[in-house]
Amino acid sequence: MESLKDKHVGETLSIVGKGPSLRFLTRDHFEPGPIITMNHAIIAVENLDLPNPIYSMQKDGGAYATKYPMCDGIATCEYSGNCGDECGGFVVRPKGATLLVHTYESRCCFPDYKPRVEFNIMWMGFKYHLSSFFVALRFGNHFGCAKYNIISCDGISGNDNRTYVPNTKDEMKTDNRYSEQKEISNVFLPHYPHKFITPRRSET
Repeated sequence: MESLKDKHVGETLSIVGKGPSLRFLTRDHFEPGPIITMNHAIIAVENLDLPNPIYSMQKDGGAYATKYPMCDGIATCEYSGNCGDECGGFVVRPKGATLLVHTYESRCCFPDYKPRVEFNIMWMGFKYHLSSFFVALRFGNHFGCAKYNIISCDGISGNDNRTYVPNTKDEMKTDNRYSEQKEISNVFLPHYPHKFITPRRSET
C-alpha cells in the first residue's frame, strides 16, 4: 500500500459505483486522473478503454472467504481452487487494472493477479468496518488527490438504492444499506472537495 502513497498528488479521483446510472457511463464522464471502481463497476470502466490509471477495489470477500471479527485476524479462503473471473457475486477479476484487496475480507482473491495491492483499513485510520465507498475516499487522500468526482453512486448522490451489474439485463436489486451509507456520507463528504456525476440516457 505504501507504493501508492502520494502517487496522484493534486489530481482528481473518480470513484465509480454500481448505481443504475452505470448503464449510461461514457468516456465523457471522466477527467484526467486516477479511477477507483467498486466491485463490478470495473467491467463498465475497462470497456471504455480509458487512458487513466485504474484501480479495481474488490474489498468484499468471495463466497468461500472465512471472515473474522474486525482486527482479530486475516481473511482465509475455504476454496483451494481457482475461482475463475468471479466469486460469490461480489468479487470480479479485472482485465488490467490494479487490483485492491482487503486484508480482512478479500486478500485470498485472485492471488495470481498482477498488479495487486493489499490494503488494511486500520492502516488508513479506520477503527471500524466501513463500506467500499468510504474506503475509496480515503484512498484518494492516500494518493494525494485534490478533488473527487463521485460517479454512479446513486444511493449516496440521490435516493436510488438499486445496483447494476454490467453485461447483464436491467434486472437490478435494491440494497437498503445505501440509505445508511448516505447518512454516513454527510459526515465524510464535507472534508472532500467533490461533485456527483450521474450518467443519463443519451437523447441522441
